[in-house]
Amino acid sequence: MPLEEYQYKEKLELKDLDLPDSSAHKVSCPSCSQAVTADNLDLKTHVAKCGNCNVIFSFSDIVDKVRDSAGFTEVQKPEGISINQIGNDLEISVRQPWTLFELIGVSFAPVLFVLLTSLFIAFVAPTLAGKMVLVTFLVAALTAYISYFFIRKEHRLNVHIDDNHLYIEHRPKKLVKDKSYPIKDIIQIYTKNIAGGNNTMIASVFMVIKGKEGERHIQLIKSVSSLSQAKYIEQEIEKQLKISDRRVPDEVS
Repeated sequence: MPLEEYQYKEKLELKDLDLPDSSAHKVSCPSCSQAVTADNLDLKTHVAKCGNCNVIFSFSDIVDKVRDSAGFTEVQKPEGISINQIGNDLEISVRQPWTLFELIGVSFAPVLFVLLTSLFIAFVAPTLAGKMVLVTFLVAALTAYISYFFIRKEHRLNVHIDDNHLYIEHRPKKLVKDKSYPIKDIIQIYTKNIAGGNNTMIASVFMVIKGKEGERHIQLIKSVSSLSQAKYIEQEIEKQLKISDRRVPDEVS
């Protein structure tokens, strides 16, 4: 038989292949090139320890590649949110949502205004002094009602994060106590839709905290004016706490 049938085929150089990038990445030690096992990777801090040479290093660049390949996009800061970074401290401020008592008060204020005006006209207004009191009352009540909507815009809810705690602060407090949570217990932040009035859904920001009996889901911010605000707050808190974003069953995409 011809010898050509048994000639070895030329070895294929893999470097010439144009292979697509994989979304899976291994973490290797930059010192000894040994692959690092999963139990030596801290996904919260993106710090790894090599089991071979005991070198400690960051693998945040690999996490960024995985996030990019998975289609994560950064949310740009929307209107209505202010953010300040002073040293290691972060403060996110967003307009405080209306409370039920505020909505009731604003709704019934015009009715009360008309009722009191009617009483003034019936019993006090016939006299000159009564007319002056009525005019003063009308001007003061109308000014106070309109001014409240401008003052209300300055009511803020602040998320403050320092080296050890995350704080939720209402300004003004409106009988709501400030709350604080140890950073070491926070394992995830996510956005969720909750039922609002008139069969509507509103965006709310939640966090997951590890406890002795399991994970607890706590509402950080009851409502914001848009989904982009909620996603931006989630994103910035996760950045500050160095938490890798992961999917939560109730989370909004």
